[in-house]
Parts: sequence; C-alpha cells; structure tokens
Amino acid sequence: MEADAFSLSQIVNSLALSGKRRSEFQQIKIKLEIVKGELKGLASENKRYTNEYLAIIKGIVATITDAGNKEAYNNAGRVLTEGSRKTRIRVEV
Repeated sequence: MEADAFSLSQIVNSLALSGKRRSEFQQIKIKLEIVKGELKGLASENKRYTNEYLAIIKGIVATITDAGNKEAYNNAGRVLTEGSRKTRIRVEV
C-alpha cells in the first residue's frame, strides 16, 4: 500500500460526510499534527539526553579501566584488548 492511502486528509475527503462533520475531522487532524510535532520534539530531546548520559558513563568506564579516550569496547560489548574474549557490557542503543 502507498503511504498516501493512510493520509488522514484523503481518508476524510473520501468519506461521505456533512460539512460540519468534515470540519470536525479537520480540527482533529490539526490537533493530531500538533501532538505529533510535540512528540517528535520530545523524542529528539530524549535521544540527546540519552546520548549525553551514555557519554558520561563511557567516560566513567574509561576512567575505571584506565582506557583514556580510546574505545574500550566494540559494538558487541567485548573488551578491545588482544586475546581477551570476556564480555563486560552487553547493550544495544
């Protein structure tokens, strides 16, 4: 199915509704768009906040392991030292 098939405007326009009902649906659509914009803003802020605090945690782990600024772990959470197969952190972000 095409994305246009889920457009609220097209759905409302295709229904046999009176002018008053159509107007009510258009007002609901506008309110939904406002809430959608607010949610996008909150999601963006949450992502920024999470990344900021993950960077702090990364710094703490680097300090504890004396890794400095180099990467201490790969994407699988494995320690990046030769011969080491021990998993310290297992997380996906």
